[in-house]
Amino acid sequence: MPPAARRRLQQCYDHGMKLMEKEKYDSDYTHTMFAQCVVADPGNLIYVEAFLANLDRKYNSNKKGSRFPTLGGSKSAFKKAVAKKDWAEALKLGPDALKSNPWDTSVLRGMAEACEAFDFREVELRYLRFALDADPKDAEVNRHCAKSLQRIGQFDQAIACWHRVEEAKPSDAEAPKMISAIQTEKTRARAGFGPAQIVGGAKTAAPKASAAGASPAAPAGV
Repeated sequence: MPPAARRRLQQCYDHGMKLMEKEKYDSDYTHTMFAQCVVADPGNLIYVEAFLANLDRKYNSNKKGSRFPTLGGSKSAFKKAVAKKDWAEALKLGPDALKSNPWDTSVLRGMAEACEAFDFREVELRYLRFALDADPKDAEVNRHCAKSLQRIGQFDQAIACWHRVEEAKPSDAEAPKMISAIQTEKTRARAGFGPAQIVGGAKTAAPKASAAGASPAAPAGV
């Protein structure tokens, strides 16, 4: 990213953070500031944290979003981009799709998939954690989290997510198989038999186009 563009993004971020220091502020205007940052630099965890924090505060952490969500084409267009695996487009459309309901698990999971395609690991897990905040017992969100955590070698947390899948769906056939497989991979990795192999869940297809973003550091857990 050119230095001038980076400076503009940082100015948007700084302005948004100053607004949030106030007890009362224009959360919609602040959303536009942070959304610009997230769209231009989707792998930047600092920007994503601020973006989600503003929306969380706007809706008083109600886990539901607006009582009167805007019926526009942003979510529909986002879903089409995800269906086509056009991950660069999904990352551009996602912030607007989350504006009325930042706890929309379908959008958050789509954003996580897009981040996986570009190897934005920290941000991928951040979107998934936000989805879990909406409903910690949601079987499909936990399934998604488990596969993402397994892929990056966070075996204990992946197993914990699979156990939540078991609790939500006692008859689920995949959960016990994955728990057993991950435990085996964990043992192999600790014994020094090389990098852990990915078991279960195909890796996301390569992105169609490049996306701007900082290279993330080691990911935090879900």
